[in-house]
Amino acid sequence: FAGLVLAVSWTLALCIAARPKLRTPAIACGAVLVLVAYAQGAWQRNRVWHTEESLWKDVTLKSPRNGRGLMNYGLSLMSQGRTAEAAGYFEKAAEFTPNYYILEINRAIACAALGNDRDATAHFLRAMRLAPADALPYYYYGRWLHQKNRLPEATALLRASVAKNEEYVPARDELMRIYAATGNTPELRALAAGTLRIAP
Repeated sequence: FAGLVLAVSWTLALCIAARPKLRTPAIACGAVLVLVAYAQGAWQRNRVWHTEESLWKDVTLKSPRNGRGLMNYGLSLMSQGRTAEAAGYFEKAAEFTPNYYILEINRAIACAALGNDRDATAHFLRAMRLAPADALPYYYYGRWLHQKNRLPEATALLRASVAKNEEYVPARDELMRIYAATGNTPELRALAAGTLRIAP
């Protein structure tokens, strides 16, 4: 709050100027108190901002009904391989942001990692219903189907992802991998050439 800081500091300067005898002790005491308070505040914030996990954990403690904060804390847990814990936070997040398609994608990824293919499929399909024009649900579902070696379904979804966002390179990359693995050289060449035009 730059304006507030300027107003308060100028008011203090005027007060100190009006009482010259108090200048030195008042300024010294005030400066020390302000510096100590800021040092304490900075130390506390640095503890919170130390890692992504500590940052998002702080968000969940201070805003327990923040669906995106809960989801992001779950993502930080999942990046450490703590997928079961992450899935729990995704479920809590769904109570507060039930129609957030990114959350549905993350729920699907967690279910897939835990071996729950049926729920993973349901969450991927729901993400696609929530954001039918977005490339991400199609990409992540297609990527997972590729990992499951369900290549025709994966190909269709990745093509849809590319069609929805031609500049989304991860979908193009995943689709090129399928074309390379299946020996579909004409499609691979065409997609590679298009990708190089987008991301040379």
